[in-house]
Amino acid sequence: MLFWIFAALAVYLISAYSHSVFLVSRIGLEAYLGSRDNAPDDTAILGRATRATANMAENMMIFVPLALLSFVVEGTDQAMALLGAQIFVIGRALYLPSYLAAIPVGRSVIFTVALFGLGLMAVALV
Repeated sequence: MLFWIFAALAVYLISAYSHSVFLVSRIGLEAYLGSRDNAPDDTAILGRATRATANMAENMMIFVPLALLSFVVEGTDQAMALLGAQIFVIGRALYLPSYLAAIPVGRSVIFTVALFGLGLMAVALV
C-alpha cells in the first residue's frame, strides 16, 4: 500500500506542475521566474491543467485517509484495499492526459473507474 500512496502523490505532483509547463511555454522562462504580477489570461489548456489539479486534490483528500486507515483498522481486507488503491492511482494517472486532451466521454469513464477504486478501499475497511 505504501508504494501506491507514494504513486498517488507522484501523480498529484505531476498534475500540479503540469500548469507550470504550459505556462512557461506560453510566457517564457524569464517571465515565469518573475513575479508574474501581469500574468496573462489562461488558455484552454492552462485552464484544464488547473481544473485537473483541483480535481486531483479533491480526490486525494479521500484517498489518503482511506489508505492510512487500511493500515490501522483491524479486519481490513488488505487485498481489496490494495486493489482499490491500484485502480485509483492508475485511473488518476490516465485521467490527467485525458483531461488535458479534452476527451469528453473517456475522461468521465476514467474518472468513474478511479472513483470505483476509492469505493473498493472504503468497502475493504468494513
